[in-house]
Amino acid sequence: MAEARVTKVSVIGCGSFGQLVLRSIAPHVDVTCYDADRSTLREIDYPMAMDCASAAAADIVVLAVPVQAIEEVLRAIAPHLRASALVVDVCSVKRKPLAAMARLLPSHCEILGTHPLFGPQSALRGLAGSGIALVPVRGRQWRRVAAFLEKALHLDVIVTTAERHDRDMAYVQGLTHMLARVVGQMRLPTTPLTTRTYDHMLSMVGLVGQDSDALFEAIMAENPYSAAVYDEFVGQFTKLRDLVNGFDIIPLRQKAEQE
Repeated sequence: MAEARVTKVSVIGCGSFGQLVLRSIAPHVDVTCYDADRSTLREIDYPMAMDCASAAAADIVVLAVPVQAIEEVLRAIAPHLRASALVVDVCSVKRKPLAAMARLLPSHCEILGTHPLFGPQSALRGLAGSGIALVPVRGRQWRRVAAFLEKALHLDVIVTTAERHDRDMAYVQGLTHMLARVVGQMRLPTTPLTTRTYDHMLSMVGLVGQDSDALFEAIMAENPYSAAVYDEFVGQFTKLRDLVNGFDIIPLRQKAEQE
């Protein structure tokens, strides 16, 4: 009996998250990688595709690129995709990249949107039990991918829609990143006097603080629902400022500045 053919996977985009994808799936599939910036590949011990066209010839093509670059990459790979290829993105927003994939990729390939609900920092503790959102767009292979993610990587698979995903992520990511950005810029003291809540906040800031400016821009500018969350955040902060100012804290501030 002939052995089953090993699925060939390529990962296009080898930044920190692309490298996490490579490390996670390499023990299970035949994987190659490609990045237009060849300098990013120097320390990666995985087979490298010679060019973008070669990377696009795999059975499954994973696009680990920023959402801001997705259309450029889609145009580059579209002519080279094989029949029944599955193209997968890992963008942190879903409506924009999936609309672009449906528009720019040939009808003979399948499309699956994903959003791993973890990053390189949180993954240091292991992937098992982490969540991943799947948004099927075209084709049936996504079910096989879902089974792989659950059984091989022990991820919690959540099937959703692009709209529901982006609405939820406007709070889950948008609010978290806004809070972390603000707190991370404060001069927080090093002290043994901490609480569990304070430690959780520092942990959040530490995890999110490692994310790139490009990711923050994508979360805030590429998600159509983030603006409303931002407005709500600023509005509630303004109410808090007015409330605290009503406590007449100016004399206390002046006294602290004199000490």
